[in-house]
Amino acid sequence: MQFNEHSDFQLLRNGIALKRGDSAVGDQALDFLDEWRKDDPTISLQTSGSTGVPKVVQVEKAVMWHSATATIAALGLAESIHALLALSPQYIAGKMMIVRALLGGWKLHVHDLSTAILDDLRSDFDFAALVPLQVKGRATQLNKIGTTILGGAPVDAGLLDEMNEVKTRVFETYGMTETVSHIALKELRPHTQDAFHAVPGVTFSVNADSELRIHAPQWNHTELQTTDVVSLLNENTFVWKGRSDFVINSGGVKIHPEKVEPILSKLVGKSVYVTSRQDDALGRRLVAIVEGEVPELSRELLQSSGLSVYETPKAWLSVSSFPMTESGKIVRHKL
Repeated sequence: MQFNEHSDFQLLRNGIALKRGDSAVGDQALDFLDEWRKDDPTISLQTSGSTGVPKVVQVEKAVMWHSATATIAALGLAESIHALLALSPQYIAGKMMIVRALLGGWKLHVHDLSTAILDDLRSDFDFAALVPLQVKGRATQLNKIGTTILGGAPVDAGLLDEMNEVKTRVFETYGMTETVSHIALKELRPHTQDAFHAVPGVTFSVNADSELRIHAPQWNHTELQTTDVVSLLNENTFVWKGRSDFVINSGGVKIHPEKVEPILSKLVGKSVYVTSRQDDALGRRLVAIVEGEVPELSRELLQSSGLSVYETPKAWLSVSSFPMTESGKIVRHKL
């Protein structure tokens, strides 16, 4: 048995041992287990394509095992707990749930993929990994899960407000396929933190442009340079601001879409994303995009929201639907 796989590990569907043909997600999980148990030291991972063309990368199984160890330690997860597999085993988030279950000897319950999965739960669980899209409109259902981690897309202000009645533990994650899932956690409930905290074995620094560098030797990254702009509090803690490759330079002012979008979304009452268009005076002008009807917002309301004159949209556009990944993350190069 590779990597000291826990003998109590079980893969279940509707409370009984999973068999091939029970469900598409179950077959994907079994396919991953077959690949995991082969002698090949690496696993193929598919990126989401949110920032470019989806691609396949190779990672070492030993790194995935270490990542699982760090997550279990950071969250204090016990052995032989009941966990929920609610994400596709074709991507890193779903694969890592299986690896954590193998390490911890968990009973891993396979569920059909759905944005309404929280409505369908028939029992409580000790641990689950979800994407924000699965929680929006259903946040109080997180009380059925002892500890939940949310990843794949940022947690916006609206979803955070929804969690006011959540009494169980909820964390937002920071990571990428190259780091084999998350390498930092931010507590959202029962306490709300502004900063991400490194899991064991990871430290941070920044370059001259305040872009995050990840130092994670056991993940095979002595120095991984990202395009995430952060405020570094110490070598283990940072506040995330946005992506430098998404920055819009308007009139010489750098605008982070990730800062503007939550404010506009709260004003409008639905999701708003921003991009830019060529402008003779400003170089680039900010453009806001919504699904459906374009809202009418007064200048006074926009100014009172805390947005600067440069961060105020110069035009609004409507689309029938946003280009999104399966995890609910905007695909900006298509936007």
